Amino acid sequence: MGQRQDSLEKLERVYTGDPPEADLRSRVGLSLSGGGYKACTFHMGSLLRLYEMGLLHKIDRVSSVSGGSIAAAWLALQWRKLHFEPSGAPANFHEVIFKPLWRGGSVSLNGIRGWDKWISASVMPPPGLAAAG
Repeated sequence: MGQRQDSLEKLERVYTGDPPEADLRSRVGLSLSGGGYKACTFHMGSLLRLYEMGLLHKIDRVSSVSGGSIAAAWLALQWRKLHFEPSGAPANFHEVIFKPLWRGGSVSLNGIRGWDKWISASVMPPPGLAAAG
């Protein structure tokens, strides 16, 4: 392994907390690009396909920007609610991940107002909750 690769691997271990003996080359990353609510809708299809192929459980890291971050955030927030079968596919994927994302994008025709309402209702804490902690 080259010096640059060694440096990158050490840096990744610092940020992820992976132990020195972990094989980072076996990690699976998912990158979700931006593009507003249309990107989120596209990534819903990507997540659905990973689910159908039984690959969703293999994801170790997610990187996202803009509209991809909507799908990534929802996946991260709901990950522990997924019930993975021995095949690797979560039995409740549609109820926990897909259907809520679908409803979020279909609240209004212009999308932006719809996502705003959905995020406020689904992800954001109720007013005063954050200040009370």
